[in-house]
Amino acid sequence: MLGEVVARGTVVDVGVPDESELLQGVERAVDGRRRHRTGTVGRDGIHDVVGGRVPQPPDGGEDPLALRREALAPSPQPLAQIAHPTNVSRPGTTAGTRPYTEPVQEAGVEGLHRVGDEPTPEERTDERRKDRRGVRRALIVLAALLLLLFGGVASFVGYLGYTVNENVTQAPLLPEIRPPVTAPDGEPVAETGTGTNFLVIGADTRPGDAGRSDVIVLVHIPEDPTAIQMIHFPRDLWVDIPGRGKDKINAAFAYGREPLLVETIENLLKIRIHHVAKTNFDGFENMTDAVGGVRVYAEESSNGTGNGGPVVIKEGWNDLNGAEALSFVRERYTLSEGDISRGRRQLAFIKALMLKATSPETIANPIKIAKFTNAATENLVLDQDLSVGQLRDYAISLRGIRAGDVVFATAPFTGFGTSPGGASIDIVDAKGMADLGEALRTDTMDDYGDVFVTP
Repeated sequence: MLGEVVARGTVVDVGVPDESELLQGVERAVDGRRRHRTGTVGRDGIHDVVGGRVPQPPDGGEDPLALRREALAPSPQPLAQIAHPTNVSRPGTTAGTRPYTEPVQEAGVEGLHRVGDEPTPEERTDERRKDRRGVRRALIVLAALLLLLFGGVASFVGYLGYTVNENVTQAPLLPEIRPPVTAPDGEPVAETGTGTNFLVIGADTRPGDAGRSDVIVLVHIPEDPTAIQMIHFPRDLWVDIPGRGKDKINAAFAYGREPLLVETIENLLKIRIHHVAKTNFDGFENMTDAVGGVRVYAEESSNGTGNGGPVVIKEGWNDLNGAEALSFVRERYTLSEGDISRGRRQLAFIKALMLKATSPETIANPIKIAKFTNAATENLVLDQDLSVGQLRDYAISLRGIRAGDVVFATAPFTGFGTSPGGASIDIVDAKGMADLGEALRTDTMDDYGDVFVTP
């Protein structure tokens, strides 16, 4: 059907019994408009268009509109607006209140819904089917999005697990033969129920160097992990080394690697060391870069002329990248107490790195998590009794730890001295070492007084 019928009044039905008659009447109206320049149908209603007032062609004459209808039929053209100022309704029905505004399609006037008519049962069924199809489509899309989300998370977690398993190395870091540890009162030391002691070793391997344990930190995780205690052992601490006599504590690492260092500290404190983890200084540098650098507090400044390299550190807060952090933990020549001051720097750095790695900024960034996981594990060596799954469980148990829950201590010493060979040494405080061992054995480090907390 050609054109669009628009009614300004309230119209329900035009009462046209046959679609072909309506088509002929509309075309005649168009031709009449061209002759009389009439824009709208008068008050007599649409009957002016379809009634007998439109002149018919003489008998036997060729109707030009019929030819025009055939020519125009394949390509509908817009029709002039037909306004109906009066209400026209089908006899026996009440005129509706909404005008027709729908274009007349090929289905004709019968294809239009009559205003006020109720949908048929078939129409209602079709609408319900369409609604159900729409709901099903929405659910399918939602399910696909959830699968994509959780599938991506599962894949990422799987990737991290694969990275850890591929990178972490297990080695015999604990002594093969482990006799019971005896407390000073002669009683055997409990193996479980009093927290877990980790020995963390940082080996500083440089070109032409066989490797030294420049970082020796005992990490105590209480049975109820509400805090972490980290005890730094200065590398120049003068101690008894099993089978070697008196020497610096880091000489135990040089003599017998990790197992001998474990045995040395167990004898010194009368405690059981449960696990050992070892990394190197390259790991510190890479982990720092992986989390975008760390903000670490320095108790004293250094001017970059010492053994740490040309990195200037100011007293107070410093924002460091990996290379700068490596210089920070290595420096000791220009610090007031040498290796003691360096140990306090190392503890401050470990705390800063741990807090940055577990911060929302890092946790919410998958790229940082992946980089840190790789950097933290690519040079990590665990003892033969510590699996990756156990390490993960320990990490999960510490998820509530905050900055103020990380407590530091330095293994007790009374001062500085010189070894028989002329080397500078740190002299052990026997009474203080006994008190520290007692607090570790009984899981009462919260009561141990010689601790400090860095900002």
